[in-house]
Amino acid sequence: MRDDGGGVLDQAIAVSDDFLDAGEIVSTRGRKPEDTQRYDAKPGDIADGKPLTVLIDVGTASASEIVAGALQDHKRATIVGMTSFGKGSVQTIIPLRGGEDGALHLTTARYYTPSGRSIQASGIVPDIAVAQGDEAADVPRSRGRAKPICLTI
Repeated sequence: MRDDGGGVLDQAIAVSDDFLDAGEIVSTRGRKPEDTQRYDAKPGDIADGKPLTVLIDVGTASASEIVAGALQDHKRATIVGMTSFGKGSVQTIIPLRGGEDGALHLTTARYYTPSGRSIQASGIVPDIAVAQGDEAADVPRSRGRAKPICLTI
């Protein structure tokens, strides 16, 4: 999922569900408790429990972070690479004057992994930090980022 900066919620849930037998995949939490929504896995793992490794980097964002976070929290996959981007906000598009004057993108909630970690600004920290070449020098060492092992290929 390296450099995959997009995607939509329902597809992130579907991909995660393919590899999980049960449990929460992701939740969205707004300002009020009644705005919380949880999405759970249904029985069935297409890989029959075989070990998984998911590759992420600073370009991994949004739906890809939901998948990586769900698989990591359920200990279903080992996450390898660099800390992801941290795009964990839910935005609602509100048309202005029926769309004639454009639209307003408003952040209305945040995505949380099954263990309750917010994806926003923190990203997904890999289980094994690995950078490719000089990539490690370009990544800021803030926000709890793991110190990478440099790998030149």
